[in-house]
Amino acid sequence: MRRPEGGRRKVVFFASRLQHSLHALVTLVAHQRKESLVRALAEQFDGLPLMAVFDRPKTIARRSDLRSGAALDWNQTFTGVTIALGLAVELCCRTR
Repeated sequence: MRRPEGGRRKVVFFASRLQHSLHALVTLVAHQRKESLVRALAEQFDGLPLMAVFDRPKTIARRSDLRSGAALDWNQTFTGVTIALGLAVELCCRTR
């Protein structure tokens, strides 16, 4: 993002979209930590959906198998929060 006085500023956001919907929601967040992720998810949907699909930020999967897409090392705090909230999580599979 360009500033009026010149230079650049990093903007961090959480974007989501319900499956089969063209409507996207974007929330500016202070950082990419677990707290921001969980709060933005809950606020955008006025509660939580049954399942959420995520890309692979280190906030969720600290290590993944690039061939199968399986998470090899889940972030324990994020896992605990999703279990407590009853939220199923699926990770996007990126092949290289």
